Amino acid sequence: MTTEAFIDYLTEEYHGDTAAFWKHMMADNSEEMLMQPVTKKKAALILHAMMRDSLNIKDVDWDKAKKLKDIYDCRICANAVAQVIERGLIEPEKPDLFGMQIPMKDEELLSAVKKLII
Repeated sequence: MTTEAFIDYLTEEYHGDTAAFWKHMMADNSEEMLMQPVTKKKAALILHAMMRDSLNIKDVDWDKAKKLKDIYDCRICANAVAQVIERGLIEPEKPDLFGMQIPMKDEELLSAVKKLII
């Protein structure tokens, strides 16, 4: 699934106001980036933006995420990764490794959206 398809699916599944989320996504992603497959890092950023911009979900304290040795491989992504881990939206590859650059399967992405929206 491309980044664009994932963003579209997420906005279609959530029937509330997504204007702030949509603006955030368009500002953060070039046309080229929208055509790329969704990595775990990108999925975390997108899901966290939806939590913050449309669902008004507050961040939780880190617990499991503190054990991830790659959590700071992307400093701007660290909190987004932590939030999806703590909420069980995306599973780490190993107990101590998130796997930032690993492409996600469509089923994993759809499952993460279902967990978030339900």
